[in-house]
Amino acid sequence: MKYKLENHKNIKLKNMVKIKQTNNKIILTVIALLMMNSPLAAQRNITLDDAIKIGIQNNSDLKQVKLDIDKAEAQVKEVFGNALPTLDFSANFAHAIKKQVMPIDFQAMLMETVYGILWGEGVVSEHGVMRPDPSKLPQGNNYASLQLDNTVQAQLQLTQILFNSAVFTGISVSKDYVEVTKSQYRAKVADVTMNIKNAFYAVLFTKEMLNIVNVSFENARANLANVTALSNQGFVSEFTLLDAQVRVENIKPTIKQLENAVNSATDGLKILLNISLNESIEVVGNIAYTEENLQDVNRFVNQARNNNLNINTLEQAIKLTQASVGVSESGYYPTIAAFANYGYNAMSNTFKNWTTYPTSMVGLSFTMNLFKGLQTKYQVQRSKIEVIKAEEQIAFLKDAIAMQVRTNVNELLRIKEDIEAQKRNVSVAERAYSLATVRFKEGVGSQLEILNSDVALRQAKTNLLESEYNYVISKARLDNLLGQ
Repeated sequence: MKYKLENHKNIKLKNMVKIKQTNNKIILTVIALLMMNSPLAAQRNITLDDAIKIGIQNNSDLKQVKLDIDKAEAQVKEVFGNALPTLDFSANFAHAIKKQVMPIDFQAMLMETVYGILWGEGVVSEHGVMRPDPSKLPQGNNYASLQLDNTVQAQLQLTQILFNSAVFTGISVSKDYVEVTKSQYRAKVADVTMNIKNAFYAVLFTKEMLNIVNVSFENARANLANVTALSNQGFVSEFTLLDAQVRVENIKPTIKQLENAVNSATDGLKILLNISLNESIEVVGNIAYTEENLQDVNRFVNQARNNNLNINTLEQAIKLTQASVGVSESGYYPTIAAFANYGYNAMSNTFKNWTTYPTSMVGLSFTMNLFKGLQTKYQVQRSKIEVIKAEEQIAFLKDAIAMQVRTNVNELLRIKEDIEAQKRNVSVAERAYSLATVRFKEGVGSQLEILNSDVALRQAKTNLLESEYNYVISKARLDNLLGQ
């Protein structure tokens, strides 16, 4: 009996352990689900490369240009189809309610030779004299119908254009149009990339500004702790303590403003990437300044003239405009086509007894406009004017881009010098703040020295950050001008 009770207790204990383990699994599962649905779990890190890929993939304007490329490629195939043979089938049935008749002059049709044959056969005679007598023929016009009540016709027609300037030039024009749309796509990708870089760096800039102010805030709190300790020992006045407290509180609104600025800049990047504003993202990266050789301005100018995507798009458009001159001039040339057809015809006055016969034909057709009110002449003239206008636009754009490149390079050189100076200034400001802190702890300095040195350090870091930010933004603009 005692053994059974102990065995029952052991079984009960095992069941309780199993229930507890099951409950733990359920709790862990619920926690995992909650973590998956939490904003923290949904947050994803985005680098600059990630942002560019996402932006290009989601940009609605780029999707439209891609569709234009597909449309242009389909148009090439459509135009090329004009040079291929065409095969047409036609069939019709007609029932004559009132037959068509035509006048027949038997006197003109039955010439003397024919009448002589009839005379010789004894069909016509007069007083036994065998001679043609036109007076015996029917006089005037008589009406007769050669049409039956019902007619059925079916025909296959094969046509092949052998020469048509508009068709062959149109194929070239459609291919040029494809290249124009592709150039437009590349230019749009470059613009989207530059805008994404600007938005991405704007987020990093506001985050770095927030970090600078946070460091200043931590410095103010550390200073407040030192002042409080010295105040408790009676080494500093109450005014110094209150001044340190006010300094801490004055920085808090700036922190809040910069936090809002970070959120706003992040939302702006989300809009540009076409992702939900509710999605939590963390922009990963830094505003990295990399020293480059910018002395050879002419090299950048030549690179921009050769590789700038807007220039390339206009150059492709000029080819399209020049090809349109050929399309206009095609009005001067003939169209030559070969054709072949096979038909099957049936005729009957009833729906039973049909008379059928096939027909077939091959041949060449030649068509050429001789006069069209001088339309072709002025179409050609208009197309040539469009070419001249496009060439003027390219020349102006090349000069404008060359000027922009020179301006950007000079700006980068200026910013580069500022960065070097600002780096030295930050080092000096950090040294000054450190000395002011030590002097205050040793009792030979004042709270005002710490405040002034902290403000100077914050301003020096801000100036350096702004210079680095302006450098990467100007560099992104230069890359866009160079077609990179």
